[in-house]
Amino acid sequence: MPESPLSQAWDAKRNRDLGGELGAIMGGYQALTGAPWYPSRVGDLIQVTYEPCGTVEGFREVYRVIDDPNTPEAKTLELVTHTSKREDGFFGAFAGEPSYGPESDPLETAWMEAGPDRLSITRDGEVVHQGRQS
Repeated sequence: MPESPLSQAWDAKRNRDLGGELGAIMGGYQALTGAPWYPSRVGDLIQVTYEPCGTVEGFREVYRVIDDPNTPEAKTLELVTHTSKREDGFFGAFAGEPSYGPESDPLETAWMEAGPDRLSITRDGEVVHQGRQS
């Protein structure tokens, strides 16, 4: 599976490839902001799929885009449900990450860190982005 933009940037950084690092970040951001469904809207559902890794079983999380109650004109992700069987809180990492103002998007962190291949985005009951692993 293709790596997330952040993973690609870290790989380039380890190789001391500044151009590759910047290219990964800029490319990921351009892929997000260039999507026909961008920006996210209140009510959008985002499913993140994690494949098994070591002793951690694969699981899924579903987030909803909501208005951020603490920041006017900002949105955030709210964890709706997850399939993790762990009891140590190993889920919900993208919940509560506010977007600061109308130019940012709460989906940006999940897009860059988990990667678009692990995301499925539903708007008004229609899938507008289907990742390969979702």
